[in-house]
Amino acid sequence: MKRSLSVIAGVIVGIILVFIGDSTTRALNPPPVGINFMDKNVMNQYISTIPTYIFIIMVLFWLFSSFIGGMLAARLNRVEWRVSALITGSILMVAAILNLVMISHPVWMWIAVLAGYIPAALLGGMLGRAKPAPHD
Repeated sequence: MKRSLSVIAGVIVGIILVFIGDSTTRALNPPPVGINFMDKNVMNQYISTIPTYIFIIMVLFWLFSSFIGGMLAARLNRVEWRVSALITGSILMVAAILNLVMISHPVWMWIAVLAGYIPAALLGGMLGRAKPAPHD
């Protein structure tokens, strides 16, 4: 039960951070007025006009969401911190992959997601886990 709750909390916080990142990148580079987000061709054309620095900011938010989500999951489940962080990062990575599949993104973003999500979650988990007891 503790593992499930820690993962749920980590994923929720991760999704919130992704939402903040999406809002930030849209504020920095707003989509054209009236764009049809449901038309794949229109979306692919729009994506091709987005500057690289916007994608970099997006990826940083995605990896930060995995880091913070893993940290929170580990903090809430200190005994099984590694498992909680790993599951949290994996769920967030699957969400990012679904995003990449639905909307065309540069190839380097795929590489960043596949290479970065799990290490970010585990690093966050290491920082969020219990501190070792002092030696007597």
